[in-house]
Amino acid sequence: MENVALLTLLLLQSPVPAGDRAPALGDLQAMYEELSELVIAAQSTTMTDAGVRADMIHTAIDTPDCAFVDSKGESQSWSEVRPAIAQLLQQPPFDSLTETIRRLSLSGRQAVVEIAIESTRTIVDTDGRHGTKGAMHTVTEKSRAQDTWILTDGGWKRVRHEAIGAPRP
Repeated sequence: MENVALLTLLLLQSPVPAGDRAPALGDLQAMYEELSELVIAAQSTTMTDAGVRADMIHTAIDTPDCAFVDSKGESQSWSEVRPAIAQLLQQPPFDSLTETIRRLSLSGRQAVVEIAIESTRTIVDTDGRHGTKGAMHTVTEKSRAQDTWILTDGGWKRVRHEAIGAPRP
């Protein structure tokens, strides 16, 4: 039993061979599923301050110095993007949030991933932008992003998140 645990530990700490994409793909897709679940859960509670909830997600997924690049190419630190994430967590919760890996490239302990993001939420359309003013509507947005991840002793951590274009319906 100890030999199995030691072998597992060694495998987790060794660099990911560039040709062995399947385990990394599975691990990273699981990270995106966890991220989606964390966001939906954080939107569904008011037990703590939205900024604290945002920090909890950031700590679970990102390195402390993770860079966030918007669709205009402007880079922001966590402290700069944190208010926008906290505001997102105060909006009506997503009915669904799916982040699917479309491309993966590995180099040692680093992965660059292109993801497709699809979010759906039910809103009250106070402005009539999606149909009848004041009616409830289901709104779906699609976007893409490119993330850079590093394999740490504690697992995969995101070091860069870059939006590719603006979200679209």
